[in-house]
Amino acid sequence: MSANTERLLNELRSATDDVAHDLKTPLTRIRGLAEVTIQGPKDFELWSDALGNIAEECDDMVAIINTMLEMTFFMCMFICFFLDEFDFYFR
Repeated sequence: MSANTERLLNELRSATDDVAHDLKTPLTRIRGLAEVTIQGPKDFELWSDALGNIAEECDDMVAIINTMLEMTFFMCMFICFFLDEFDFYFR
C-alpha cells in the first residue's frame, strides 16, 4: 500500500471517529433534555421549548449524516477511479 493511500485511510478512520463523536454529543443532549423535562413540572411552555430543542438537535444530526454520506460517496468514487486506473493488478 502506498504511503498516500495509507494516509487517506488513516484520515478516513479519523473522520469516522469524529462523526461517531459528533453524533453521540447531540444524542446525549437530547436524552438529557428529555429526562430533565419529564422529571420537571408539567408546563406546556417548558415542554414546547424542549421539543423545539430536540428538533434542532435532530436537524444537526441529519446534517452530520448527510455529510458522512457525501464523504462515503466521494471515497467510493476515488476507490473506483483507483481500481479502474490500476486494474491490471487484478487480472
